[in-house]
Amino acid sequence: MIDARTSASFPINAGRTQRHHDLAKVETLGENAHTLINIFVSQPITLPLELTFLERHPQGSQAFMPLHQERFIVVVAPPGEHINPSDVRAFVTDGRQG
Repeated sequence: MIDARTSASFPINAGRTQRHHDLAKVETLGENAHTLINIFVSQPITLPLELTFLERHPQGSQAFMPLHQERFIVVVAPPGEHINPSDVRAFVTDGRQG
């Protein structure tokens, strides 16, 4: 979990910015692997949430961090080709966690 409230931090840019240092390790696997960081803009959902699919990224890691301190739902499942619905877990962030 990435959480700026519990990280080592220090001021930079003449004190105008607080740097939260070394929050995540970015891993790449395979000969053609590379690090890729994106920003995604999502649309709000209504609850209850019905999942119709889950994505799988076996050759890399992902981290999601809200840019506007909005809470969001994180849904995870163990690796594998077939997912048992009882093994799926969901968490709600507090809007300042990734």
